[in-house]
Amino acid sequence: MISKVKNAMSNLVGGMVPHGHHHHHHNHHPGGGQTCGPDSLPPRFPYGRPDFLDLTPELLQYSTEHASRPVLTLKRDSRLPWRTGYAEVINAGKSMLNEDQASCEKLFVKKPSGKHRNSSSGGQRGERGDGTGIPLHFWGVFDGHAGSGAAIMASKLLHRLIRDRLGEICHLLENPGSAPPICLAKNGSPYQADSKKGAAQEPEDPDAVSDSAVRFHMEKVVSMESLVMGVIETAFKQMDDLIEKEKTSYAISGGCCALAAIHLMGKLYVANAGDSRASLQKVQIKKNKETKR
Repeated sequence: MISKVKNAMSNLVGGMVPHGHHHHHHNHHPGGGQTCGPDSLPPRFPYGRPDFLDLTPELLQYSTEHASRPVLTLKRDSRLPWRTGYAEVINAGKSMLNEDQASCEKLFVKKPSGKHRNSSSGGQRGERGDGTGIPLHFWGVFDGHAGSGAAIMASKLLHRLIRDRLGEICHLLENPGSAPPICLAKNGSPYQADSKKGAAQEPEDPDAVSDSAVRFHMEKVVSMESLVMGVIETAFKQMDDLIEKEKTSYAISGGCCALAAIHLMGKLYVANAGDSRASLQKVQIKKNKETKR
């Protein structure tokens, strides 16, 4: 009976702590190396707090204290864009480690090269590249639950997926004055209607489109903002599919909500998946003047 309770508690704690923190999940070999056991998978990304906090191993260990619950903030010399502020604290005992994640990145959107075209991993290109292209600012908060694996993976890859998908329409972003095409072929070029067999070779209006389905779409107007929003939605869906796919090869625990803010070409886009929400408010702070009598 005692052994059954012990095993149940071990499984419960093991589900809360990210993979890679249990030494009994690995087989150690002489020389300092280690390999995963037959019944476990390697983590997709190692556990840690957001990179921009730049925590030392001591501070990382200190952040897990449930009794004191220290508040982690940015360092004074932090260079996050737009004077971004950030603070976090571990939950009140619901899990051994903080399962939430965040990311803040400045990237550059550019046309994909041949080897990066149609990439779906989100990790094939560097964060900043060579510093050329259309600037993209990204802020993301990921509310993890039942494990930190999905939140960590989303914080590492979602901004890259958005950047890469925007790169596929970079030729449209570079010409904001022209209306984007309503239909795109698989290679990203405007859709061209194929001539059907038996169709009239010389219609009354030579510039008219005979295909009614294509004509219906061409009569609609698509704004550049709508195009960007569609790209962001596609990247969110791709992130979800990527986590599901890589769970067969890596240990990716739990799930997460995702809240992202993207600043691109003077516009701010906010997207979320799950029950996370964002608010944008302008607050004016005035000093109180004391009157002397």
